[in-house]
Amino acid sequence: MFAMYLGYQDNTSRVQQSMIWFGGYSTKFIKKNFRGYRNLSTDKIHAMITHLPITSTYYWQVSLQGVHVGRKSISGLTVNQIIFDTGSSLNYAPLRDFQKLMNLITAGKRCSTMNGQYFCRCRKNSF
Repeated sequence: MFAMYLGYQDNTSRVQQSMIWFGGYSTKFIKKNFRGYRNLSTDKIHAMITHLPITSTYYWQVSLQGVHVGRKSISGLTVNQIIFDTGSSLNYAPLRDFQKLMNLITAGKRCSTMNGQYFCRCRKNSF
């Protein structure tokens, strides 16, 4: 088992470092950094974790069961496998699938694109 958290820097220059855990995860980190989880018992947090079997011997690859952004989901994806790569600064996806994902993520935000990259104005860390 491994767990990862992608950090951020907000507009007050507060930095939350990215982290990766091998062999488990930290319920203390979850309770400290996610407001909705602060009062949950460790058992409830454990029950919310999804375990996915690895489908490749070469990558941290798993079957893709669905993609959700908030309460909305993406249908009609062309891929059914995904690779978790903590060492990459770029992610690759079929163009149609990527556009569907970005349309959900950027909905209602002031965004522009340049060379296939999305730039969005945000007042807070909302992604």
